[in-house]
Amino acid sequence: MILQGGAAADRAATMINQRVIVPMKTPTSRPRERCLAELASGYRPLAPGQTHEVDQFRPEDAPGIARLYFGAYGEHFPIDYVYDPEAIIALNAGPDLYHVVARAPSGDVLGTTALFRTAPGQTIMESGSVIVDPTYSGRKLLLQMHQLVNIELPRRLGLNAVFGQMVCDNLVTQKLMVHLGAFPQAIEIAALPDRPAERRFGVTGRISLLDGFLLLKDPPQDLYPPAPYAEWIKSRYAEHQLTRHFLPDQQPTAPATRSEVEDNHNAALTKMTVLEIGQDFATCLTHVTTTHPDTLIWQLLLPLDRPGGGFAVAAARAQGFFLGGLLPLWSDHDMLLLQKIGIPFDPEQIHLLTEESKTLLGFILDDQRSLSSPDGAG
Repeated sequence: MILQGGAAADRAATMINQRVIVPMKTPTSRPRERCLAELASGYRPLAPGQTHEVDQFRPEDAPGIARLYFGAYGEHFPIDYVYDPEAIIALNAGPDLYHVVARAPSGDVLGTTALFRTAPGQTIMESGSVIVDPTYSGRKLLLQMHQLVNIELPRRLGLNAVFGQMVCDNLVTQKLMVHLGAFPQAIEIAALPDRPAERRFGVTGRISLLDGFLLLKDPPQDLYPPAPYAEWIKSRYAEHQLTRHFLPDQQPTAPATRSEVEDNHNAALTKMTVLEIGQDFATCLTHVTTTHPDTLIWQLLLPLDRPGGGFAVAAARAQGFFLGGLLPLWSDHDMLLLQKIGIPFDPEQIHLLTEESKTLLGFILDDQRSLSSPDGAG
């Protein structure tokens, strides 16, 4: 938590999941300073003991959502629109952001969470950014909001999948994942900066993320599982009874790689999402990793529905990339996550709840260690 002491401490809300909402298209907000001044001058504690209903967003909820962000982050949230009720209303018209709220009969917004588009696929959205006023931080309220945002609302929107990225410095959101029946498929090592000292959960250093997926529909796919992960990939699908037809991997058929590169400067993280694996893949990857000198964490997403995965994995491992996990339906087809960590990290600081998550971490760490072993690819 960035706020400290005095009145700031009194208005500090509970931030459950440290994920930043970045809609694909953000409307122009009113001046940040004006919105912050209005929030600061009008900020009051909520009356305790109010009943509530959990509901989809209504325009009249926007000032209460802005209030929750101001209470949780003060003036320091990096995106302007969360402080501007008019921008919140515009974004909630869809299709990239849908807030859910816990609303009292008085109109007070006691808590909020959201469904938002971060993956490139049209049938998958992310659930996260939970904020609850500290007076109303009960488990029942959280579970009610998560039921609506993760199951009921996605079904109304016709989505195939919902995913969440759960911090691994505490177990709160991982417990919610288990309650909803989502399953872990990837671990993003050291993906977030460390928390301020007063917001830590006994963990120091950067924070890893556990990617959990809830599949509402599972359309069949033809996949090319790449070596050396082919058997592991097949076992993951079998374990969760997902329908996939596996084809023998091939050399890339396209001469040129098509990809998108996204920089998150606040997290010192660069993500390369590959749309088509080309024969020039190794050169393209080298270009990305050498032209981002401030990056500490690299993430590489490879399409499993396209040939050439083994070719790309070999080139990536030669440059220090290791397994991150599977991303089902990420582009409306499945993708494979690889990662490269440019700083030391302590696996003991990664706290996981389930045996399945711990087994996944063990496989990932074994793969990283294999890069420097005599028979490894790195």
